[in-house]
Amino acid sequence: VLDLSREVLRHFGGAKGLTEAGFAELRSLKGIGKGKACMLLALGELLRRYGKDGGNKGLNSIFESFRDDFPLTEEAYVYALDRKERVLSSRLVGRGSRSALKLDPSEVLRSALATRGERFLFLHVHPSGNAYPSYEDIDMTNRLCVDAKRVSLSLFDHIILTPESRFSFKENGLLLEE
Repeated sequence: VLDLSREVLRHFGGAKGLTEAGFAELRSLKGIGKGKACMLLALGELLRRYGKDGGNKGLNSIFESFRDDFPLTEEAYVYALDRKERVLSSRLVGRGSRSALKLDPSEVLRSALATRGERFLFLHVHPSGNAYPSYEDIDMTNRLCVDAKRVSLSLFDHIILTPESRFSFKENGLLLEE
């Protein structure tokens, strides 16, 4: 397996090349059948979507990761960030319906604490296309800001993402002052 892995990476010039490989090209390699080719295509797609080289990804790569496969229901995520705004880890913290998501701020903070970062980004998707925050979104953000301080965390931003746009609480001055 290790020899075959090395050969595949050598043939494609590393992980980046694997992200651009096609089924026929994979199948042309000795030792790669239909099943392994499909697995390598899936791996290539994961690498393409979530950081290509396995390194820390920035905020823009988070938004890009949703581009090709936008959720059909509201979902919420917590991203632990380092001081240079690179993503250390991420967690799905909730999934709702097409137009609603009920979350308790304590669930979000529990996930943020589990990441062991000092600050976190709270992101949730609005598949409806309306990026403007609801009253519930604003209330959740205020509660997260206050409660995060109590446990020595910092909410970096709350972003609402739609297929076409995004709304940043930080950029729009809606995060409570630190």
